[in-house]
Amino acid sequence: MVLTSFIKKIILIALVFGAFLFFGATEASAHCWVVYTQWGSYCKCDNHAPCSSTSSAVSCRCGSYLCLGSYQGSCSSCIASCTNGWSSSCSAPQGCDSTTGGCAQCSNTITCYRPRPRTCDCGGWSNLSCGGGGCAAYQRQQVQYCNWSDGSGRCATNYRCVSDSGCRTCSCGGWSNLSCGGGGCAATQRQQVQYCNWNDGSGNCGTNYRCVGDSSCCSCSGWTDGACNAAGGCPLGQRRQTRSCSPSGCASTSQCVRDTSCDCVCNWTDQDCGPTGGCPLNRMYQTGVCNFPDCATTQCVVHPNCVSSCTVGFSPSPLNVGIDKSKILTALPTPVHATVSQVSFSVIENPTAISLDPTTDNNDPYSTAVHGNSLGEAQIRANVTLSPEGSCQNTVGVTVRPTAWIQTQGGDVYTGGSLSDEIPETADNRNFSLKQEDDGFPGMIIHQGEVSLGEFGFSSDDSPNNWVAESKYEGKPFGSFQFFKKKFALQMQEPNFASGAGVPGSDGVYYANGPVTIGNWSLEGNRWIVLLVENGNVTIDGDIVVPPGNFLAIATTGDINFDGEVGQAQGMFVADGTINTGDSSTQLQGQGVFVANNFNLERDFSDERNDFTPAEIFVSRPDFIMSSYNGPDQNLWWFFQQWQEMAP
Repeated sequence: MVLTSFIKKIILIALVFGAFLFFGATEASAHCWVVYTQWGSYCKCDNHAPCSSTSSAVSCRCGSYLCLGSYQGSCSSCIASCTNGWSSSCSAPQGCDSTTGGCAQCSNTITCYRPRPRTCDCGGWSNLSCGGGGCAAYQRQQVQYCNWSDGSGRCATNYRCVSDSGCRTCSCGGWSNLSCGGGGCAATQRQQVQYCNWNDGSGNCGTNYRCVGDSSCCSCSGWTDGACNAAGGCPLGQRRQTRSCSPSGCASTSQCVRDTSCDCVCNWTDQDCGPTGGCPLNRMYQTGVCNFPDCATTQCVVHPNCVSSCTVGFSPSPLNVGIDKSKILTALPTPVHATVSQVSFSVIENPTAISLDPTTDNNDPYSTAVHGNSLGEAQIRANVTLSPEGSCQNTVGVTVRPTAWIQTQGGDVYTGGSLSDEIPETADNRNFSLKQEDDGFPGMIIHQGEVSLGEFGFSSDDSPNNWVAESKYEGKPFGSFQFFKKKFALQMQEPNFASGAGVPGSDGVYYANGPVTIGNWSLEGNRWIVLLVENGNVTIDGDIVVPPGNFLAIATTGDINFDGEVGQAQGMFVADGTINTGDSSTQLQGQGVFVANNFNLERDFSDERNDFTPAEIFVSRPDFIMSSYNGPDQNLWWFFQQWQEMAP
């Protein structure tokens, strides 16, 4: 029993092993086995995985294949149990036919198998594009996909062409001429027809008509010349032509054409350059006698007598400007047959010495401010732009000189602020305070701020600090109008001096309430006059001369304004406001006493005189001390004890 069981187990193992070898040689997932032994039965796929059922003597399913039942017995009985078409061969498992089926017998075990058949199944047709895949334009291509019934993939793809109304189009040909005036067209129009057909050849799908202009439908005679210009209703230089056409209105019967015999021919006479006759300034106005009445009898033409031109000068010329000062330079263009559009200024020589602002001026007077940057010579060019055309230019020399400066002689100078005076290196005498001629001493410079006399100036005696003293002492305010008013209150009850009057006829105190203008005064014969002006400025428009032995004092609550042409101012001048010396190139020679809250020293030679000479010089007059006394009620001795420039 033991041996027999062992042998059976060996046979079983061999049978199963043989099945493994057999299916290793066939297509994967092709078959399913049902194996019967004397110990039992089981179902196996060819990949040796269990089938879906292991019941004995029944079918087992493996994928799409069916495993048939197996029988124990002879090979012939197995074959007999198979359906027709099975192979009748029977051999070892390695020899079995895996395509048509068959049976195999190993010892006492018989196995029977058969593959399940499959089919190629096709779906419905799907639309593709019109005219695709070689189909006609009016046909639509369709596609059909086929797949194996066992799910193993696609077995075929089919195409076809079918008629489709959605692919049919109506196409029209070109236009063909019919008759003139036909189909309701005008006599000058030709009727045209257009035929349209379906693209599948099924026939006509439309017929179209239209009317188009056609010159061949109109018959006209030749053109006949008429009158020229306005007489023919045509522009200058054109002639009217006419013709007849049939049918009526089929074409134009009148036209204007260019004809040189219609051109204007005139004899012209020069009149004058513009703006005569409304011509531009650079055009000649002419009048003419012409061959046609509608020709223009006036014209503006280019003429050699009307060429635009100009010249340009300068004021001042040449120009002198002080260092760190500005002067106005004015260009003086003289246009001929033109107007000035603008003048542009530029520095063409030594451009660092000066600067200009503005560099272009569009309005008369055409000016620029020239500022002196450094000592030296420079050149300015003015370029004049004319309208309607043309230009001209000229140059002017500029000299940057030392700025205007002042000097004093003899008397003391007091300032409650600072004193600045740029005395040039080229000055004839570089001392600010010159020595008094009668005693040989300069005046003191008494200051509370800074004293600056430039790089080359001295205070006196060719020394930078001689006769200079800083002092905080204010003293009594003798140099004010109010002190005069207290002194001479009784004489100021009523105004007794009129503006513009000359030297009063008698000595005394004179009073004015309001602005006063005086000038060209000269005191003779030991005169003594005090003029007090309240609520107004004093304007001095002419020289004031006070010889020794005479005395003049002018005091005001306002300003004292010297005209720029005043060259001599002698006397005592006191202003609660400002003493303005006047903008001028005339030297101001002041003699006596000058007191003010502010000084505006405006004189400037603006030429080579600035190199050597002060524009303003103030000289002490000691004789005024004695001549200021004219009796107990008319004297100003007290004034000379202290006078000052009031600190601003």
